[in-house]
Amino acid sequence: MSPSALALTSRDATWSGKIAGTEGARGTGVASMKPTADGAGTDVKVMLNGDAAATTRPWHVHIGSRAKGGGELGGGSSYAPIVSDGSGHGMSRATLSIPPAC
Repeated sequence: MSPSALALTSRDATWSGKIAGTEGARGTGVASMKPTADGAGTDVKVMLNGDAAATTRPWHVHIGSRAKGGGELGGGSSYAPIVSDGSGHGMSRATLSIPPAC
């Protein structure tokens, strides 16, 4: 699955993007980012629908754009995998110790 690019540029805003299946995958979903309550970090949430039942998917957010990506934002240990239920729905959250860009 391929998420659309998300950018966080304000401490008061929430961003979201749609996720669409690629290479024959039919799943869809939504990813969102918002500042933590104290403004010192970033909360990320990913929800998937229509995935294969009981599937585990690793995920992470990259620095940069889809065309010119960079490293993982917050490091790989920040992200619990998404595990879909029997209906193909899954969700995961991460709180990154990186403040939103201002």
